[in-house]
Amino acid sequence: MRAISRVSMLAAVAAFAALGAGPALADVTGENIPSTYGGFLVASQVNATGFGNHLNISEQGILVGNELDALYVSADATDLWIGVTGNLPNKLGSSQSIVFLLQFEADVPTPTPNVLLTAGLPGYGGGYQALLGLDGTILEPGFTPDTAVVVNRFAETTYVNSWYLPQNTEDPYYDDLTSLDPYNGRYLSAWMDTTNVVGVDADETKDGAQQQALAAGAQKGLRLRLSRSYYGIGTTVKMMVILMASDGTVSNQILPPLSTSDDPPAPDCLGFTPNFDADYYDPETETYGLQDLQLATISLLNYVGTPTGFDGSDIPAQWPAGSLIAVQQIHTCFGDAVPGTLNYTINGSELDELFVRTDEQYLHLAYTGNLERNGNKLIIWIDSDPAGGENVLDNNGGSLTGWQGRTFDAGFAPDHAYVMNNWQGTLYVDRFELATNTATYLGASAVNGGSGVLSGGTNPANNLFAFNNTNNAGVVGIGQAGAPGVPSTATTGLEARIALSELGITAVGRCTTLKVWVVQAGTGGEYLSNQALPSFAPDTNYNLANEPGAAKYNFGSLDPQVGGDPAFDGDQFAAVKLLRLGDVFDDPDCCINLDDLARFVQVLLGNVTDARSRFLSDMNADGLVNGSDIQLFVDRLLAEGPCP
Repeated sequence: MRAISRVSMLAAVAAFAALGAGPALADVTGENIPSTYGGFLVASQVNATGFGNHLNISEQGILVGNELDALYVSADATDLWIGVTGNLPNKLGSSQSIVFLLQFEADVPTPTPNVLLTAGLPGYGGGYQALLGLDGTILEPGFTPDTAVVVNRFAETTYVNSWYLPQNTEDPYYDDLTSLDPYNGRYLSAWMDTTNVVGVDADETKDGAQQQALAAGAQKGLRLRLSRSYYGIGTTVKMMVILMASDGTVSNQILPPLSTSDDPPAPDCLGFTPNFDADYYDPETETYGLQDLQLATISLLNYVGTPTGFDGSDIPAQWPAGSLIAVQQIHTCFGDAVPGTLNYTINGSELDELFVRTDEQYLHLAYTGNLERNGNKLIIWIDSDPAGGENVLDNNGGSLTGWQGRTFDAGFAPDHAYVMNNWQGTLYVDRFELATNTATYLGASAVNGGSGVLSGGTNPANNLFAFNNTNNAGVVGIGQAGAPGVPSTATTGLEARIALSELGITAVGRCTTLKVWVVQAGTGGEYLSNQALPSFAPDTNYNLANEPGAAKYNFGSLDPQVGGDPAFDGDQFAAVKLLRLGDVFDDPDCCINLDDLARFVQVLLGNVTDARSRFLSDMNADGLVNGSDIQLFVDRLLAEGPCP
């Protein structure tokens, strides 16, 4: 290609200077991502999501109340049976849980106060978060629960999990724990009928006798079967049942019930980490504990018998006579269960498409999809230094602790990780520098707030992270019709602007290459979904979860699950050429030349309007393509000199 003279370029400047400004490029909002980032697509999803499909739904006849009406307990030679009449939401996955604290082992001396410790437990999901929220709760004297069973609902599905508290271990989870088969061969069975509309209501003016009469009328609810051999259940069981939210809020719905004098005024609930010891004076709150006895001690010496049925539709009639343990006597602070019309959202997490581009100062990264409001993690791994990084992760702390020992593909050794979570409508962003094992909280922005400006953290590079969580398109949930769905139909999601200097990139030279991988994980950060970009192998119709046994995932090898698909086949990262501004021609050759000049002119004239061309022509990155970009383009063109 012939050299370009400065005279001819100055003539071009004079000719272009009169051109007006075109439409501004989009702000960082998380909206219209495919059109804004057209031409910079890096990866598309090939799997339906295992972390729930985000949907907005309007339905009639939906029950949204939460209450605990009555507790029934019986046993036969092989199983302990627990029945609770009441409600969790029928359709809405609103993060409420029923927590059973159970003592099967012998009494041991307890300190004063008798504090429940759950902080060290492993797990995932809303039920797990609820159990963690009880950490620090003061229990009745002499009550040392060894087992916790938690039931919660999400996306019209009931889930049950079990923990052994003395050793901070979680019992194995199986999909068929909540099946219609009462004898599923597992250590535990659960079933819930969510259509109850009677029982206690939300009227706090009714006295204890009135609410107790209402509670006695409830028939539908939850039933559990616990294997006596698995749990080591002998002749005595101690238990209490708590209705609470995943954020740690404890409702006034406890069985055995609170006294009417302890019933908090509407709409308040108990709040956090209550004190159930009536005789213990808490110097911090300057109050004594809750009155009455929130603990049932049940003798199984005579077995009461085996309940009939397994559908939770008529618990008072299904449980044998003599199995009623406690009846509620106060109003519910978590909403009365009534039929009606409800507009609600089933929250989910998915990764549809990934886009990456850069200007002279910032890396622009965006993905379409969703991030559930429960604190699920989105992790962006970035390899910006070919000579550094961690191919095998050490302990980087925080949300990445569970990743220690995991191995990336050969050729991918990230230097940086950005971890985000959506907690109840706020996006929180942390930055990890893997070489120094340091983490920095960058700040937070409102989900769907239309701005990526972070507040409350340390963000000297003015990075932007905007999240629009309204997507209802893209991939669908595992097992749903049309799976895996069409990722290109999603248009909203995360849009980030990260300073190149923060990534150790001082200047974008001729086709600097950056490697990136994005993955979604559970609330703790280590539990892996099947949602990643670049994607796991097609038909990875399961969440990868935690490692089987003591093994650590090696993303350069085949899937360690026995009989599973090769989920780690191919590259779990994308190598992205960071094009320089001005390299605007269709076939980027890593050099600014006359082909780029011709395209640049057409963009200035408004004859070429695609997003990619306009972005690469915006030489001063002010969101506009106009005369202000001309001199910068000319300078770069002249600086290149002859090139291919």
